[in-house]
Amino acid sequence: LLPVVRGKGTFGRVQEGMYGGQRVAVKLLPCDVPMAPEPVADSAAGGLPAAACSPAGGEKQADEVKVEEGSGVRQPRNQAAHALQTFAQEVEVLGRCQHPNVVRLLAACLGPPQPCLVMELMETSLDQLVHAKGAPPLSMSMVLSISIDVVRGLEYLHPTIVHRDLKPANVLVNMSGPEPIAKISDFGLSRMRNTVMPTMHPEVGTPAYMAPECFDTQNLKITHQADIYSFAVIVWEMLTGLRPWCGCTPLAVAYAVTLLGERLPLTTLPPERCPAPLSRLLAQCFDAEPRRRPAAAELVKELKLIAEAVRAHESWDGAAAEPYAAVPAIQQISATALVGESFFTNPSACTMTPSTFGRLLMGSNLSAVAFAVSEESVAARRHGANEVPQPT
Repeated sequence: LLPVVRGKGTFGRVQEGMYGGQRVAVKLLPCDVPMAPEPVADSAAGGLPAAACSPAGGEKQADEVKVEEGSGVRQPRNQAAHALQTFAQEVEVLGRCQHPNVVRLLAACLGPPQPCLVMELMETSLDQLVHAKGAPPLSMSMVLSISIDVVRGLEYLHPTIVHRDLKPANVLVNMSGPEPIAKISDFGLSRMRNTVMPTMHPEVGTPAYMAPECFDTQNLKITHQADIYSFAVIVWEMLTGLRPWCGCTPLAVAYAVTLLGERLPLTTLPPERCPAPLSRLLAQCFDAEPRRRPAAAELVKELKLIAEAVRAHESWDGAAAEPYAAVPAIQQISATALVGESFFTNPSACTMTPSTFGRLLMGSNLSAVAFAVSEESVAARRHGANEVPQPT
């Protein structure tokens, strides 16, 4: 272990260390855990060093430790024991995962002398990145890049795993490369969909990020679509730089989300901060009906198109027609649609004038929407593939 503490929580701390010649993050439990860990299935090891893994055994849910007489409901014996069970659950889940957008588990010890998890070291968390004192808002390109990484991780996990506590503190980020790399972490509350999706504790998680169905204690089956709702809250937080439901108690959040049907506001964001396609996508993720929320794979595709359009838009100010006409057709189309919608919904808020938009379309061979601005009204007409939109 190295004398660098990266964070502290209810169940212990995260400290830097060295393992196999590389710098790592070590998640430590207090040493006075009063019980032996529940055994973890053989398949949980997933390539971990054998000496570092707990003994094999039957599968258990992390929060099912003790049965209260006459209730049939299992409860944790105490907080420390419960923490050890979440460690075992995290080993079971992470031991199966090999994906560039899921944090890697390198080794684990669930018994004396020191229960710990050894994981790859990341530079920071998304929570620290968004809410660092004096930090500027994340750029749209960075918001979309991190969002795509997160949904790629979910796309990999969701056939078999539901995270259940997705939030910025559980998204780790490396900022040293040309683009940020985001990875999902902290699987202590996650569930294997094919074994333990029925749960006695649907309400576990962080209230501000929980889907409406997670507040229903009678709903004993939580689907992967709960993670999609949580993802939308994370994107909202990156766009606004604000804490979701700040100042509200968990009970107030539950009441607003479930009974009142309230959602975090998207309409207050300007079009350049939340383009119409992104706003619609987030609204779908916030749907009260889990089955109507988009799947992670669909989100990856949609966010890629929006990211392409935003990148093109950010490089357009003062650009000539040639660079726009030279970019791939799919980028032209997505960019045209994005900027076109910005003009249509709020022309004055768009950073580019209609005449500039028209000039950029000159020479591009694609179906596009030309916008004629007359005082405060905007009219749209569709052009054929062989027609070139003219500035109006």
